[in-house]
Amino acid sequence: MLCIADLELDAVRTRYEAYLDRTPTGNGHGYVFDLGTATLTLVPASGLAELLPGQQPPALPALVAYTVAVRDLAATKNLLQANEVPLCRAASGELFVPATAAIGAVIAFR
Repeated sequence: MLCIADLELDAVRTRYEAYLDRTPTGNGHGYVFDLGTATLTLVPASGLAELLPGQQPPALPALVAYTVAVRDLAATKNLLQANEVPLCRAASGELFVPATAAIGAVIAFR
């Protein structure tokens, strides 16, 4: 997830369309580029807190989050809790480690 200044969002979207040779879909929170087995989401700074409660970008633009696929979400949650890693829930319901505990970028688990 790349967080962009609101006024820069459309320009960055256009630039990434050229970089990736793809057209994103709008999702109500920004733009999502489907990259096959991955996605790149561009989110305006004003919408970040709605997607990832309590999170703020360190600067703009900023890579603010990435998602990791795990085999067993419950086991992942238990392991993180057992090791006293702080956990939060995204608006999507995904479990995440906040940026302050993950050296600068949210780590979401799916």
